[in-house]
Amino acid sequence: MSRPTPSDDPTRGDCAARPIVLARIVRAHGVRGAVRCRLYVEEADALSRAGPVRLSDGRVTRVRVLAADGEHALCELDGVDDRTAAAALAGSELSVPRSRLPVPESGSYYHADLKGLRVRDTADQPQGTVVAVHNFGAGDLLEVKPANRPSVFVPFTSEAVPAVDLAGGFLRADARWFATETVNDPPPATAGRQHDDT
Repeated sequence: MSRPTPSDDPTRGDCAARPIVLARIVRAHGVRGAVRCRLYVEEADALSRAGPVRLSDGRVTRVRVLAADGEHALCELDGVDDRTAAAALAGSELSVPRSRLPVPESGSYYHADLKGLRVRDTADQPQGTVVAVHNFGAGDLLEVKPANRPSVFVPFTSEAVPAVDLAGGFLRADARWFATETVNDPPPATAGRQHDDT
């Protein structure tokens, strides 16, 4: 993801303290402890290259990638040797300290940096909070949840999101995405890859 006008350094302040989530365990696979993971990195090998990862329960383990298919990977974790142990990890995130990952290029952000940002439109009106970042196959979409309306999906492009201010805790999005007559539904399944964690 890239923005033309970053307004701060994501390696400082609150962002620097946040771990970066590389994947989430979806379910157990087979009887020998393998798990199916939803990837939040472009290449599955990044799970192995990152070194030890931390699970949501605080345990630290290493990941071996057995196979990858688009946004999912089949993995083995040290110390997870049977289906029962693997199934107990469903929903667990695999994260690493930011210091172990490359500093994003100017104008680029980790998904973890965008989640939780307040959204103000180009008319300076509050429009909600970024609750997730999706990619259905045609580019990144920010899921913005207004207080009293369904989520709005905003493309993470220069035109739709002209400014991101991590230090200020907000981003600015084109007001047209929040007009009542243009509030959008999630892209249909036929538009590209689905955000499918099954």
